[in-house]
Amino acid sequence: MRQLLVKRISLIILCFFSMFLSAACEYDFDNISNEKNEKIHEDIPADHIKNVNISGNARSIIIKQGVTNNFEFYNADLDENNQYEVEATYDEDGNDLNILVTMDNAEASNDVLGSVVVSIPNNEFEKIEITGEFNQVYLCTLNSDVFVCTNSARVVMNLLADQLNHNITLVGSESKSFGGVLVYFDTLPENVRVEFSDTPQSAINAPFELPAGDKFELGLGKPIISINNADKLDFYVEAVDYTGGRKD
Repeated sequence: MRQLLVKRISLIILCFFSMFLSAACEYDFDNISNEKNEKIHEDIPADHIKNVNISGNARSIIIKQGVTNNFEFYNADLDENNQYEVEATYDEDGNDLNILVTMDNAEASNDVLGSVVVSIPNNEFEKIEITGEFNQVYLCTLNSDVFVCTNSARVVMNLLADQLNHNITLVGSESKSFGGVLVYFDTLPENVRVEFSDTPQSAINAPFELPAGDKFELGLGKPIISINNADKLDFYVEAVDYTGGRKD
């Protein structure tokens, strides 16, 4: 009975995070009132950028796919006391864009009522790397390979199967693992391999039967989602119900 109650509570939490992330990733930020979602930096054209590095100390950040050729930055935090700054620098060749997202008094604010939103241009970059001291990272399907190296952060991925064409790699360290990872699919992709090394089977929740070992694979096994060193790993599939069948 206790285990069943824990699973039901976990499911409620999963659904909450999934609905929040789905809304955040699909919302049209161009039509949001500036009173709640203000731009916090001028747009940056993609130009000849090949690699994108995102770091900082904001408590929560959403990385979403945009529809323009510009990087766009929004403060979608409902707490008006939470203020953010964005700094953007380039390497000598202008091929690498370094984005620093800082939050005033980040250590003093424990409430997460929203996020900084970074809208990525629809270009295909060689690599998007997310580092820093973010407490929560919300990652939508992107048109580039993504590396997340924010140790101890909670990572939530909202992945659309028909748009999932690039690898996602979460790299935790031996000393600090990810606080939790939630992988949300609208439906299971036809081709994907998910690797979850250094995560005990007892810490994995999934609405489908996972094979023994540290990975499962569908179709050709491409792209690859690699999750290294997570305290807890949850899967949620919108098109699969939790009695073992599929939703109509």
